[in-house]
Amino acid sequence: MIEPNHPNLNSRGQALVEYILIFSLFALISMGLIKAFSTMMDNTFTSLSFILSQHLSVGVCEQNCFFKGYVNQ
Repeated sequence: MIEPNHPNLNSRGQALVEYILIFSLFALISMGLIKAFSTMMDNTFTSLSFILSQHLSVGVCEQNCFFKGYVNQ
């Protein structure tokens, strides 16, 4: 039977705690990166959809069109 103060048991427990802390740190950092990337992609698609809806609209500009190349001016 291993005694509670056995040196091998203490080092195993300490290594386990260190691995759990390191894993938690990596998980926290990766969750922050995923959240930042998700926010960036959301903003990008929102801007892109707004730009495309403005530039690809047809029949909404009767005069003073931004682009003179539209047929409907």
